[in-house]
Amino acid sequence: MEDVDFINSLLKHSFAFRLYKRKSSFEIIFDQADRFNKQNAKKYEFVLLLKPYLSDDYPELVFAYINACLSFKNKTNRSSSIPLEMLIYLSGAKSITEAISKLGADKKGEFLIFSNSLDTLDTMEREGLIECREELKNRNINAEDLPALSNIAKNKLEAT
Repeated sequence: MEDVDFINSLLKHSFAFRLYKRKSSFEIIFDQADRFNKQNAKKYEFVLLLKPYLSDDYPELVFAYINACLSFKNKTNRSSSIPLEMLIYLSGAKSITEAISKLGADKKGEFLIFSNSLDTLDTMEREGLIECREELKNRNINAEDLPALSNIAKNKLEAT
C-alpha cells in the first residue's frame, strides 16, 4: 500500500512529451536540464532528453519514470539520477553508456523532452534555449490510468 501511495504522489504532476529543436548549443540545454534534475531529485521532478524516434512510447516512459523513482526510494538504483535510471529501464541496457547511446538525445538535430516539470520546459523556451516544434502529449495521469497504460505497453511489447 505504501508503494501505491508513493506512485499516486508521483502521478500528481502533469507530464509533457514534446518535440523540440535547438536554439542554443546542446551542451547548454543539457547542462540546464542536468542542473534542474540535481536540484529536484528529492521531489522526483525531472527532464529527460531523448532521441526523437520514441514518440509513440509514452506509456513506456511513464512506467520507466515510476520504476526509476521506486528504485531511488528503495535504494536499488543503478545510476545517479532519475533520467539516467529511466534510460536504463527503457533501453534494457546493462550500462549507462549503452543506454545513453541507444536512447539519449543526439547533439545534432531535434530531440524529445519528457518531463513532469512544465514550468522548466516553459522557462527553457522563454530563455530562448529551445523551440517547441510539436506537442506530442501533455496530460495528467492518475493511478486509474495505469491499467490502460499497462495494456498499451504490454500490447506494444507483444507486437514486437
